[in-house]
Amino acid sequence: MKLITAIIRETKLDQVREALIQNEIERITVSRVSGHGRQRGEEIYRGRKVVPNLIPKDQIGIAVNEAFVDITVNTIIEAAKSNPEEVKDPSS
Repeated sequence: MKLITAIIRETKLDQVREALIQNEIERITVSRVSGHGRQRGEEIYRGRKVVPNLIPKDQIGIAVNEAFVDITVNTIIEAAKSNPEEVKDPSS
């Protein structure tokens, strides 16, 4: 058994969940978290642009058997992409 944890944008949760279900991975845990990566969110507050320190995100936790580890990881990576060029394969 392996525990896979992924932190994704809130807007990608439904796409990731549907992709996991299509690959027969149906039991997941979702938590609301805050953080930031390379992207920065901008908000308008009282007519001024504000860049918040922490951006709301979703954390997904999935416990899978060894046979489903690669399928699960690849499914999450593909479904959570917002731009196909954004995530590069580290092995290439």
